Amino acid sequence: MDFTTAQAITLNSSNEGFGSNVSAVTGDGNVLSVMATTLMGQLEEITLSPPEVPEVQPEMNPPFRRCTTYCDIPFSVGMRYIYVFSVIVRPSIAIFGLFGNIFSILVLARQNMSRSSNILLIAMAAADLMYILGCANIMSVWRDHFLTKVTYNQAKALFAVYVIQNIFTITGNIMTLCLSMLITVERLIAVFLPLKFPVIVRANRTRVAVIIATLVGLFKAIWGVLGVRLHYKKKKMAPFIRKSDFYYQHEVPNDSAQLDMYVFLRDFYDYAVGFVCVISVTVGCILIGIRVSIAARARAKMLSKPGGQKSGKEQSQVASRTTITLLSVCILFLFTQGLSFIMEQSVPVSPTWNYYIVHVQVPYTLYAINSASNFIIYVILNKNFRDTYINLMKCRKEPPHTDNAFRE
Repeated sequence: MDFTTAQAITLNSSNEGFGSNVSAVTGDGNVLSVMATTLMGQLEEITLSPPEVPEVQPEMNPPFRRCTTYCDIPFSVGMRYIYVFSVIVRPSIAIFGLFGNIFSILVLARQNMSRSSNILLIAMAAADLMYILGCANIMSVWRDHFLTKVTYNQAKALFAVYVIQNIFTITGNIMTLCLSMLITVERLIAVFLPLKFPVIVRANRTRVAVIIATLVGLFKAIWGVLGVRLHYKKKKMAPFIRKSDFYYQHEVPNDSAQLDMYVFLRDFYDYAVGFVCVISVTVGCILIGIRVSIAARARAKMLSKPGGQKSGKEQSQVASRTTITLLSVCILFLFTQGLSFIMEQSVPVSPTWNYYIVHVQVPYTLYAINSASNFIIYVILNKNFRDTYINLMKCRKEPPHTDNAFRE
């Protein structure tokens, strides 16, 4: 790649373990300026220089004499890794997740939507679908590997798609965090307060909670995309992503007091929707798992006695199956988030390809796996969902259900 001409590279970055979408552009010379809009809606800037070779190799451009950053592997090899993740792996996961989440919404929509569990799961499927639609950013992939000259109108169209996909990604990611916590709280009430569950958890309250989670995600997404703008160079016929005036007015204010207030609000927001949600889901899953195990042993002991009552056996199995299904969704969320966090912490911060791949590309792919895999959990663990899905695939009319796919 000739780095003396204007080239562009799209990277994916992460912020506090929750992923990001990055659009990076370069100008003339030997430095790539990276503009990153994180999934938490913050704008980051990374500067990396392409690898250089000793002067004895005449085929390289004269400006590149010493390698200072991203020198652990050749630049072409690093770009090949990015190609595998951004062009092959994540789009493949996105295609599967696209159909899986659409089918999840269709199946759940055919059930009784007056149940809180169904409302939360259909909202989770919608959030996963939004994330899937944005994780394979079209403009980013095009800038990385298929860069061609475009007109100004084409550049505006690409930028519009870029903004929409970033909104989908950030909103879907934050909604997933919030909804996982809501599902955990709903199951905690169902397991520990079964008699008060219908009074505490109601359909209207659940819908309000889902709307609030959506607004929280949209607020952060809109704030993030307002920090970037389109810059088109006519001579090169290439679009660039640059910082906007909004970014300089709010992200880099002149008043130190204003900056301190902004940093406080930003960190508080990220802490509330990130760390608190993950910890809540972790503690909740542990408590639910312990409670379900104790209840299962007590039920088995009671039914093993001569003349034991078995009239409520089927109802108990349905309730247990619902809890296991919803708990599995939260465990998958914790697994992908936890593994991503461990990988990010295992590699020290450094301007190397190893750091970028382990800290950015792999976690970003794990988030896509989380958004695409819930459909498999529903099909495997819930018979009612599986039967409805099979009937839907057979295009056969089904009699109205008196029950729903997920019951308390």
